[in-house]
Amino acid sequence: NYYLYGIDDKFLDVMSMKLVAGKNFSNNPPSNDHRILINEEASRLLGFRSPEEAIGQKVSLDTGNDDEYSVVIGVIRNYHQQSLKEAQIPMIHWFSQDVSNLFAIRLNTADMQSAIDKISARWQSGFSGHVFDYYFMNEMFNKQYAGDLRFGKILNLFAGFTLLITILGLLGLATYNASRRTREIGIRKVLGASSAGIIRLLSRDFLRLVFIAILIAVPLCWYVANAWLQGFTYRINISWWVFAATGSLVALLAMLTISIQGLKTAIANPVRSLRSE
Repeated sequence: NYYLYGIDDKFLDVMSMKLVAGKNFSNNPPSNDHRILINEEASRLLGFRSPEEAIGQKVSLDTGNDDEYSVVIGVIRNYHQQSLKEAQIPMIHWFSQDVSNLFAIRLNTADMQSAIDKISARWQSGFSGHVFDYYFMNEMFNKQYAGDLRFGKILNLFAGFTLLITILGLLGLATYNASRRTREIGIRKVLGASSAGIIRLLSRDFLRLVFIAILIAVPLCWYVANAWLQGFTYRINISWWVFAATGSLVALLAMLTISIQGLKTAIANPVRSLRSE
């Protein structure tokens, strides 16, 4: 199965499409009879080993006339006619100058509204009685990913809240742990323990739990991310360094949070804490 579209000789330039083999349609319409352009995917499905091999080959377009063939004169680099969630579409283009209800126009101007007004005026002069409607191709394609963009924003929002709650929870636990061990810390300081040693003492157990949580979370995150990416025919591979960098950042934030409370406890006057005990 393939998609068949009629285009003219200006279509490739307007759409910034590249030929990987052969040539474009001529601006002399009669010379384009029974000539076609195909994309790389169509070339592959037709059994050609390379785009160059497809040039000059005859292809039947199943028009009902078994004796009618079209000659491949060019192969276009694959382009995405639909969302990246869809597989690459095999495309075949024949030359057509028939009147269409859809025109592709490339604009190169900063005053977009003025250009649209001029196009609208030309449309009304040539197609009076028909409503002029337009859309920008980049906006049309972006709409296909609106749901994914919303999902990404919501995910970032929840991730931010989760990180904030985690930091506040760690800070609260560190404060409680320090207050519970006030006498121990005071004795250690009187006996010559350094501030760095006190911080390590208070941070060790918490950081161990943080690293265990990271080891559990990384495989789960990898699984969920890959399951989501399965919805795309063309998708990226998530590298290991993404999880390593994220885990390191979380560990660093946890370390800073716990160390701040540990430092406050370490520099406190031990005499005061022992007197209260």
